[in-house]
Amino acid sequence: IDEVIVFHRLREASLYMVVDKMLDELRTRLAERQLTLELSDDARAWLVKNGYDEAYGARPLRRLIQKGDLSQNVMIRHEDMIVIPDRGDLQNSVFIMGEVPRPGSYSRAEAMTLMKLIALAGGFTQFAAPGRITVIRENGVEGSNDESKDRQKVRLQINVNAIQRDPTANPDPSLQSGDVVVVPQTLF
Repeated sequence: IDEVIVFHRLREASLYMVVDKMLDELRTRLAERQLTLELSDDARAWLVKNGYDEAYGARPLRRLIQKGDLSQNVMIRHEDMIVIPDRGDLQNSVFIMGEVPRPGSYSRAEAMTLMKLIALAGGFTQFAAPGRITVIRENGVEGSNDESKDRQKVRLQINVNAIQRDPTANPDPSLQSGDVVVVPQTLF
């Protein structure tokens, strides 16, 4: 060994520059498919916090940005927008996507129901399949110290047509913070 090179710990400002560079690369790849990506400042801060390692520097950041849970994949179409919400939004909001005029996150009032959320999102588009709505909910095992290991996502299949036809037999389900409502497109 002829020389020893000492690498100093990256400053936070440098980590933000690395995050922005990697996100710009991802945005370029997405733009080729006419997709866009928006991240809030909180989401960027989360990447900086979770993508840095004392021993490896910012190397884990690329894996963090590229890593994904394939079981959670959804079909992305031409001109779709990918939105990563603020962390605060996750705790107090519900999300709706798919065939509604105003998809996005909505503050969850105590009595937020599926039908109220659909109304807030502007109802259904002409291509919606209201009989095949999915609510994705994250459930945790009570009394666990390690939340990440004991959380699992459940999918609730809901037929809004049935709720509208007979609300007594098919009550409007209450939503929980963090619920994601997916309104699919009709098959034909």
